[in-house]
Amino acid sequence: MKIEETGSDIVGQDNESLYTGKVEIDLSLLADKDIMAKLYRYLSRTPDIKSSRTVASSDNGVIVTVMLDKPLTLVETLSSEIPEVHVIGEPASEKEKKQKVRRISITRRGS
Repeated sequence: MKIEETGSDIVGQDNESLYTGKVEIDLSLLADKDIMAKLYRYLSRTPDIKSSRTVASSDNGVIVTVMLDKPLTLVETLSSEIPEVHVIGEPASEKEKKQKVRRISITRRGS
């Protein structure tokens, strides 16, 4: 697979599979300590993830914002790291494209 930078923060032949730059991981109303621990363990041991910020609210659940230095197959990797959840990469909306942010949703399997 040939990987090349495009005009946005989306890279690669399949523009939806590789993530770089700012990514928001939306855990919705999922408040499972084991799943959160697995997510943070992965984020902390991955050298290409330079920073993270977590915001939690009773209305929106938990959103973890990360900055990726290099392209990563984040959806596939999170799916294998946390097998008890569905990880869905959402297509970038026009607003997200302007803000150069991508979004990933995580829900518990069977929900």
